[in-house]
Amino acid sequence: MKITDLTVTDIPLGPRSEPFWNSIIHTGSHGFARVEVHTDAGITGMTLGGLSGAHASRLRSLIVGQDPLCADALWERMYGHNRKPVA
Repeated sequence: MKITDLTVTDIPLGPRSEPFWNSIIHTGSHGFARVEVHTDAGITGMTLGGLSGAHASRLRSLIVGQDPLCADALWERMYGHNRKPVA
């Protein structure tokens, strides 16, 4: 079984009373994303997350073609891609 696609649906919750920022993003709005992972076996996994659709979509190239049952390997690929080097 292989991952064939990742689709993201942004679910906006409106503007924040005060802007939010961290080392990765700066935003004046908030919401969450519905993320679906599709496989060639016809199985689709779905989760809701706090990340934006734009951010989740960048992960598509990292997971398409990978085995969805190898959760540890997928985690390492996605986590390593998302970390900024120190200094």
